[in-house]
Amino acid sequence: MFGAGLFLLVQLPLPFLFGPLAACLVAALFGIRLRELPAVQNGARAILGVAIGAAVTPALIARLASISGSIALIPVFTFVAALAGVWYFPGSAGSTGQPPSSRPCPVA
Repeated sequence: MFGAGLFLLVQLPLPFLFGPLAACLVAALFGIRLRELPAVQNGARAILGVAIGAAVTPALIARLASISGSIALIPVFTFVAALAGVWYFPGSAGSTGQPPSSRPCPVA
């Protein structure tokens, strides 16, 4: 909540999204071990689901035909981004020949 509060105080955009993100980044950079909080994760996932679902309105449905070209490019972009990640990330983390799940995490 510190990050969200700071972002609210400074009046930065999307304080409840970017505030905690920035706070976790700073904490990780200072070597603080971050851990999961399943109850918070599930609650946040539910809130995000409701927010996304509320954005699906009849006006959006009516507009789908006009943005169909952009929608058709989503799988193409996803595939290209995944290929780029497969190529880039093993080298950026120091290729050890181990699967990612068995590599030590430098942040956690």
